[in-house]
Amino acid sequence: MRNLIYTAPLLVLLLFSFCHKEPQNTSPVVASAGKEKLHLDELREMIPQHSALTISSVQVQNLIQRWAEEELVYQLAVSQGFDKNPAIQKKLKELEKNYIAAAFVQDYVDKEIVVSEDEIKSYYERNSNEFIRPKDYYNIQVLVVDSYAKANQLRRKVLNGESFESIARDNSLDASKDDGGNLGWVAVDQLPDEVGRRVKSMSPNTTSRPIKTVVGYYLVRLLDVRKKGDIQTLEEMYDLIKYRIKARKREENYRQLINQLKENTGMTINWSFIDSLDVIK
Repeated sequence: MRNLIYTAPLLVLLLFSFCHKEPQNTSPVVASAGKEKLHLDELREMIPQHSALTISSVQVQNLIQRWAEEELVYQLAVSQGFDKNPAIQKKLKELEKNYIAAAFVQDYVDKEIVVSEDEIKSYYERNSNEFIRPKDYYNIQVLVVDSYAKANQLRRKVLNGESFESIARDNSLDASKDDGGNLGWVAVDQLPDEVGRRVKSMSPNTTSRPIKTVVGYYLVRLLDVRKKGDIQTLEEMYDLIKYRIKARKREENYRQLINQLKENTGMTINWSFIDSLDVIK
């Protein structure tokens, strides 16, 4: 998956830099390789933008490193006339055609797709038996500090009625501090082993004693539990259901487009030649 995330933007970037020159870019330079520069706005375009996809700083660093290395190899190849190779030219033409066709489908087909709340609710009600929860999920808040004494002191504040979120924002070493320590719904295998074991033994609306881990001492506030084997809520399945409905509509719209093109433009496939291909057994 990671290779797919990185390779597609790089391939497109290299393809279009080969085809034409862009106006001078005034965005800050992130990296340079030979005579080419990677600007900040170009880097942003290379990073997938999706609400459900989290990209780490290490992945971004790898993306930049890969851009620089591929750019150096690309410049060497062009300097030796490798880009003039007929096979390379043919492949570039295929890539250009595939990219334009895919972009057109996305623009022409996808922009017409609307998924209503009623459709999502109806799909959930018709298919609820598909949505059995495969494991327990826990809605938790966490904070991490560097000593047992400090963790215990903060736990007493929580037990005395102070807001866990406020305490986490002011004291936690964990990245979740900006969200008040809220991790949302997680399974125990998404947590450090020591924390996961403790969470399984907790009851809702309780705060753990300090939990020692390799990164510090955790305090965990368990808000609620969703049990394995229950039917998952519409809220849990909302994004998946919307994706399924959109995928179905996309296929229907695509088939409609193809049928119109076949009728207006014509398309013929001689399937009898398949038997003559040596690669088919």
